[in-house]
Amino acid sequence: MFVDDKLNKLLNEIENETKTINKCLISRLDVTNKNGITLSCGHQYRIEYLKKNRINECPYCGRIYHLHLYEKKCKECDKMTLTDSELCSKHSKDRCSFILINKKQCGNSAKNNSIFCYRHGK
Repeated sequence: MFVDDKLNKLLNEIENETKTINKCLISRLDVTNKNGITLSCGHQYRIEYLKKNRINECPYCGRIYHLHLYEKKCKECDKMTLTDSELCSKHSKDRCSFILINKKQCGNSAKNNSIFCYRHGK
């Protein structure tokens, strides 16, 4: 910490801001609970970029983490996942919301920025 209180206050504000921007601090891409992980220090990363970091330190603040401790079972199956949503890659995809004649949801992968698949999204 610095002797100057104003500088300490500014550094604390910057630190808090990095924990609420929902952007990967490595790639600067959006982080969602389906593609991201929040470390114990509060910094968020897209999983594919954090896996490339072989040092096991938060790239932003340097706090040590162990990625295997963040693994949990998918809510839908027994596959292990790192995502904050606790869904594996198969179950984290957006699914078509169209209700079929048998009253079941279609469930195919939804097209980008839609709640329907290509077949039902006309």
